[in-house]
Amino acid sequence: LVYILGYAVFLITAVNYSVVAWATKETSPTTVTLFTTLQPLFAALLLWQLYGSVPTLGQAIGGLLVAMGLLLFLQPSSMVSIPELNFTAEGSMQQPVRSETAKA
Repeated sequence: LVYILGYAVFLITAVNYSVVAWATKETSPTTVTLFTTLQPLFAALLLWQLYGSVPTLGQAIGGLLVAMGLLLFLQPSSMVSIPELNFTAEGSMQQPVRSETAKA
């Protein structure tokens, strides 16, 4: 039992942090954070496949909502126009800068 706990705590945690650090270096912290929300969804699907534990209706709806939110985030930025906020060194906010594509 001690060996199993040691394996779960140290090896799996080390692998997880290593993968997160690599992914953050390759993409952005925002993308990595959003993809971590998929962990419970994939854990539930794996549990269903391995042990036949069917997710409840609430869990299924929640998983679909998480996946849909991630898909919305991954849409090309040309489809969603969000003004960029600029802050001065003093912390006050300047007027949003509009790009040429947003003006058209």
